[in-house]
Amino acid sequence: MKKMKKLTYIGLMCVAWCLGCIVPSSCNNDLNNDLTGNDTEVLLSISVSQTRTGSQGNAQTRAEMPSAKDRLPVVKSIWAVFCLNGNVLHSEAQQLDDNHTAIFKNIPSSVNRVYVIGYPTHTQTSPAVTTVYTETELQKQVMIDMQAQNQTDATLVNTYGVKKVDFSDIEAGKSISENIELVPAMARMEIAKIDPANPPVGLVKMPIKQFKLDGIFINNTYTQLALDSLTVPTASGKILNYGSNIGTGSVWLNPSSYPAAYADLFDTSNSQPSFAPKEGTYWGYYVAPLSADKGAVGTTINDDVQSVIPHIVLKLRDIAIESGGQTNVIPGPMYLTVRSFKVAETGEEVKQLRAGYTYRIGNLAFGMEHLAPEPENNPAEIVATLSVLDWIPNLIEGGVE
Repeated sequence: MKKMKKLTYIGLMCVAWCLGCIVPSSCNNDLNNDLTGNDTEVLLSISVSQTRTGSQGNAQTRAEMPSAKDRLPVVKSIWAVFCLNGNVLHSEAQQLDDNHTAIFKNIPSSVNRVYVIGYPTHTQTSPAVTTVYTETELQKQVMIDMQAQNQTDATLVNTYGVKKVDFSDIEAGKSISENIELVPAMARMEIAKIDPANPPVGLVKMPIKQFKLDGIFINNTYTQLALDSLTVPTASGKILNYGSNIGTGSVWLNPSSYPAAYADLFDTSNSQPSFAPKEGTYWGYYVAPLSADKGAVGTTINDDVQSVIPHIVLKLRDIAIESGGQTNVIPGPMYLTVRSFKVAETGEEVKQLRAGYTYRIGNLAFGMEHLAPEPENNPAEIVATLSVLDWIPNLIEGGVE
């Protein structure tokens, strides 16, 4: 998408963190012959210079969370993987010290690609640090868990970056600088307001006067995604592909059983014309940024393979509509399922989500014609409008001398 490319470029210009310098180990001759041949081994010093190292402000309830936009993620430890032509030469995780620095010793200078995974805590529990021998194994086996991210603070999430490097011509006393962009390893969907009483012109044929909102649910997504943005888990509990069944045992009949990171439930005794979280906050959800460009597809719902775009499902009750000068109330429950989105600024269809971006719906508006007695079964398709916002990328700078 053109808008996304523009934001990526802007993000690269926003230097937030610095990765210190990589220096040879005092030109020690004992280090000149390692397992890779006549490589010169180097010492990698990673220093993170950031405005803060802890949680920002008071945590809100997950249903009323500040936007991820302009929120600098915290990095307290990192897992760095150093590769040569697809093979892993060195893999190591370290905490950042009091100077926000980690030292990696004896790194072969033949390394030509570096992967960095950032953690908001001093422990590397998710994703777990594992033994990998190739870049392919790293990209396919290491999964980012959306449910393991902090659900009340968008700064406490995994970050990820990768870059080709060339340290082969290092000379003593010389310095080579590299930049590695670290961005949140997931995408985020945000909803600012649900107001069917104020729809865009031409969107609604049957306006809704007021209603009760039972819940917001994210469907057609995976709770984990590999670093390659393509490989997904196969365990049923990690696949959110709930269909139209609203019978006994379904999550729609018992919404409290819906995965908590993908649902917000409401206790509303009175009908309202609209719903919104506390001012300055949003309903927000971490979602897996599957890459349609790489051939990824969504889940299978009602026997149909879906696109990679997550669905938003609303469960409503006591829906009041005006007809012929009279107000009629439909007890429900009724469901709205949103499967398609377009960019507010360009009108362009959103075909995939990208890691490090926030996808914000300013107002989720709809009419009675978009509702159905079952989820994932709308009588009329609705295309919601959203804005694509940059979730600040963080720049790691490195040097070799």
